[in-house]
Amino acid sequence: MEHNKRLKRWHFIREPLYSQWRRARWRWPLLLLTVLSCLYAVPQIRRLVQAPVPSTSQAVSALQDTAIQAKGQQALDSWKKGGPEDFKQAYALFEELASADEPHAQFMLGLMHMEGQFVPKSDAVAAVWFRRAAEQGYSDAQFNLAQILQDGDGVSPDDTQAAKWFGEAAKKGHKTAAYNLGLMYYWGRGVEKNDAEAARYYQQAVDGGHIGAHHNLGLLYKNGEGVPVNYERAISLFQVAADARHASSQTTLGYMYAKGLGVAKDQNKSIFWLRKAADLGDPIALQILMKLDGKQ
Repeated sequence: MEHNKRLKRWHFIREPLYSQWRRARWRWPLLLLTVLSCLYAVPQIRRLVQAPVPSTSQAVSALQDTAIQAKGQQALDSWKKGGPEDFKQAYALFEELASADEPHAQFMLGLMHMEGQFVPKSDAVAAVWFRRAAEQGYSDAQFNLAQILQDGDGVSPDDTQAAKWFGEAAKKGHKTAAYNLGLMYYWGRGVEKNDAEAARYYQQAVDGGHIGAHHNLGLLYKNGEGVPVNYERAISLFQVAADARHASSQTTLGYMYAKGLGVAKDQNKSIFWLRKAADLGDPIALQILMKLDGKQ
């Protein structure tokens, strides 16, 4: 009897819920769609919240970069015109940019002081500006600073510092800096004499297309200084320089054809290259040709 009462009580509780479910069953698809929408929306909201938002400092920096580029271009345009008022305007703009540690502007101020454009010519002042740009890794400024330090124009000569700055510029692929550093190693100026290092830096300059480096490296291979003697390699280097109207290479090429070093002896080619060098005023070629003419 008690059990039947419980069943009836349970049935009484269940019945309304079941009936409600039957009456509302059409709402389940809508409820399922709502749940799925929420599940999809949550990661989308999280993604929006977590996405990086450009900072105002980045935006300001971008605007500043654009303004610097525009002002720098304006300064360069004025400088290229080359008139007194143009130089004056260019100098003022470069000075403003240089005060904000813009290395190209610092380099240009150094150049204007070196050339005496709008301002009195002064290598000492130029060196100050070149140094500021050089310390920021500007390779042309490093090269110019090294030249001033090597020549001692307006500053005390310092071969050690010159070699240092040529080296820094050479690291960035400056071919003439590499060539000059090769010279310093060959002559032992500012560094300990080292023919192998001279050859290494000449090779870097050769790779960059420096004609003088072709000649000097050719001499090292011809004489076996810092590298093994290799007449064929020397000939190939001299040939490139001779074709580019390098008088000393033309003279040396003429000599090697006369002696048969790395090539078959050929007096006609020897005379050909010696005359080429003489036409460019090479004194050694002129002297050799005069002796040959005297023998004939």
